[in-house]
Amino acid sequence: MTPMVDDPVDPTGYWQDINGFLVGIDIDGVIADIVGQLVKYARDLWGYSINANDLTSENVNTCTELSTAQALQMFSTPSFFRTMSVCRWQRKR
Repeated sequence: MTPMVDDPVDPTGYWQDINGFLVGIDIDGVIADIVGQLVKYARDLWGYSINANDLTSENVNTCTELSTAQALQMFSTPSFFRTMSVCRWQRKR
């Protein structure tokens, strides 16, 4: 792959995938509702009843029933990020 050296965000081309797209993931809940998605996936996949207030660490396996392997599985599932809702305060009016 040839890097896009004119790209001001990624001048080395390091973060481009094979199709030339730069991919970003919002993990702090400013744009996307990662907490709501995590609660939903944990319930749907394993039947866990996690509350948003339970999430006191970004290492979700330390503050919930989720194991490290389950957290990794969840965060490695493409649909986890593809189907995440936009935070209501970020929706265009």
